[in-house]
Amino acid sequence: MAQVSSTSPTTRGPFGPSWPVRIGIVAIVALLAVVITHIVATGTAKCDPNSLSSACVVVSSTVHVGDHVPHTGTLGELSSTTHAGIASLAQGHPYVLNFFGSYCSACAAELHNFATVANSETRVRFIGIDADEPRIHFAATLLRQAGVNYPILEDVNGNVVTVPYGVGALPATFFVNADGIVVHEVLGYETVATLRADLANL
Repeated sequence: MAQVSSTSPTTRGPFGPSWPVRIGIVAIVALLAVVITHIVATGTAKCDPNSLSSACVVVSSTVHVGDHVPHTGTLGELSSTTHAGIASLAQGHPYVLNFFGSYCSACAAELHNFATVANSETRVRFIGIDADEPRIHFAATLLRQAGVNYPILEDVNGNVVTVPYGVGALPATFFVNADGIVVHEVLGYETVATLRADLANL
């Protein structure tokens, strides 16, 4: 009985993949290059809110060590009708500016660390920026449970402070001296030990 043979499109030649496959590979590589270039150019990366690792770190920020902090407007304080600016809260002291959000698990985890250090610190002011917060009441509960007593400003749409600082993902922390110069920046999670070490250089 004669065998019936079937044919299918050739996907591999004698020297490797055929030219349609090669074109597809080149197209995929080119697309990945465009995506990576866009991420680097915009200075942002996706933040995994369930991770305490570098997955929750921005590629870069607009403000860097040695830069003078940008002039920003006033913001409403959390759970208050009072408005204040960063400079007025710092009162000429060195300060730590921490950007966070209740929607970021790494931020929520490090709030207790900031509260622990801030409650024993008299030389440096601590200021929190609740960035682009969709759940203000939940954020207030989170801060209370963490023991945070320092001022928290609500940057509701992220336009007043978060954007001028170039913060693209959370958490992000800037250490600023009395002259308004950034002396250190941490784009990611801070432990009590690393926070205290960073303060020693401020």
